[in-house]
Amino acid sequence: SDVYKRQPEDLIVPLGESIDLIEGLLEQLPVMFADNKCVDSCFGPALTAAISLMTPVGGKIVASVGSIPTLGEGKLTARYDPSLVGQPKEYTMSVPVSDWYKHRSLAASQAQISIDLVVNGDAHVDLATLAPISRYTSGHIYRYTSKTEEGFTKQMERILLRNTAFESVLRIRTSSKLTAPNFFGHCFVRGADLLALPLCDEDTTYAVQLNVTEKLTSNVAYVQFALLYTTSTRERRIRVHTFRLGVSNSPAKVMNGLDELAVAGMMTKTCIDMGVNNPIAVAQQKTTDRLSAILKYLKGKVQDRYLNQMLLPESLKHLPQILAGFYRCAAVRSISALD
Repeated sequence: SDVYKRQPEDLIVPLGESIDLIEGLLEQLPVMFADNKCVDSCFGPALTAAISLMTPVGGKIVASVGSIPTLGEGKLTARYDPSLVGQPKEYTMSVPVSDWYKHRSLAASQAQISIDLVVNGDAHVDLATLAPISRYTSGHIYRYTSKTEEGFTKQMERILLRNTAFESVLRIRTSSKLTAPNFFGHCFVRGADLLALPLCDEDTTYAVQLNVTEKLTSNVAYVQFALLYTTSTRERRIRVHTFRLGVSNSPAKVMNGLDELAVAGMMTKTCIDMGVNNPIAVAQQKTTDRLSAILKYLKGKVQDRYLNQMLLPESLKHLPQILAGFYRCAAVRSISALD
């Protein structure tokens, strides 16, 4: 039978009216498949069916995968090669092998559907190829192994109960002589200053890169973020935040006004972005070079001439430690840990 020809009203039901049936199904699932000996995964067709069912109404899909998809559309073959770990070509395992999941994610985003991907177990699933289904739909990716599976229940509760905005779009505006060329986070860039976010929740973060195109003559600059969204009670709202940024000719004032967590967040996001298409060692080195450039500048400005020590300003004193901790992360230390 064709799983894509079922009508949405056949399988999608109001939670309040069918809570007993849903709870019964969840309790029976482990029993129903307790004796199943099939190890194949038809994740691709199941995802397509879910998107087809949700298209008329939009919303969130929580997709779980424990092994690499091997049947139907979107099937993949294992490509993890232990011999590449730590080698210059290791990054090739983090490049998607197919655009099939990206195309499904773009269709889901257009239908206002967000997809959270939960990866269970220690098996290789080619997460690099599956990741676009969350990346372009403003979803999240969670990985639970045999060592961390105890946190799954609490995380699922968080997914279902946290505050969520639906059918969202985020527009970023800047004052003259400023531009926002790059955005980092799970979203689909619909326009030069417009991000499509099928869902936006309180755990979602984005980073925006600002460039100065001409010399700023005013003593202030402005950045505005406007979020248009639908609440869980079906109210359409818009929330606008306008930030006034001071402009100074003094580099010391600029350094003292930095937010080290925001700086660290931007540096780590750009490192990961570079590591997708380059050896992770190269991405790490470029990130370290940026930190070194900051420290070299500060060396001549705030070095203690008596103790012969460089004293970091209060705004950046933890930045080296934050990046050192980031470099210990398994995803950065070895891309193989992603899968």
